[in-house]
Amino acid sequence: MRVNAGRPDAPSLGDRNTSAAMPFNLASLRNVSLEDLSTCDARLLLAQARALQSLIDAGHGRSLLRGKNLGLLCETDDREDALRFRRAATDLGARVAQIRPDLSAASPNSKVIDTGRMLGRLYDGIECVGLNAEVVKCLGAAANVPVFDGISSVNHPTARLAAQLDGRQSDESHRLMLQAILLSSLN
Repeated sequence: MRVNAGRPDAPSLGDRNTSAAMPFNLASLRNVSLEDLSTCDARLLLAQARALQSLIDAGHGRSLLRGKNLGLLCETDDREDALRFRRAATDLGARVAQIRPDLSAASPNSKVIDTGRMLGRLYDGIECVGLNAEVVKCLGAAANVPVFDGISSVNHPTARLAAQLDGRQSDESHRLMLQAILLSSLN
């Protein structure tokens, strides 16, 4: 699934009044397929995660997503992947609302589209945990904000990519990868 573009004129992280500047524009990953990353896209995402770690280490992480409201579509908020997403977003200053979805592959398209439009008006981005991939795709097309399909899951390709950050797949490196994705998609 491609991340829904939203705002093509997004600022780089260097525009955020931090003392450290990113060497590239985070908006460049807006149209990257997170499920099927090319070698170039994977390198770029890893570089962004490393640069973000430097900003966090310098004490500039807490305000990077201040003012952003994210929706977390998930049956229960105590799932490991839901908790990981919530912590990744809130550590950067975003607010996360958990929404219990009433959507499935059997839901009428009109219901999914209407739900996507409504969620797009309420939230700056949406993470879908445990939803059918076609439902997520339809939500993303209707929402006009970034809609993610399980980026917080340990089975997501970006979680495996996170192992390259420190040589092992850890929750910390996975959360950092999530944060890099959120920043590249929401700013």
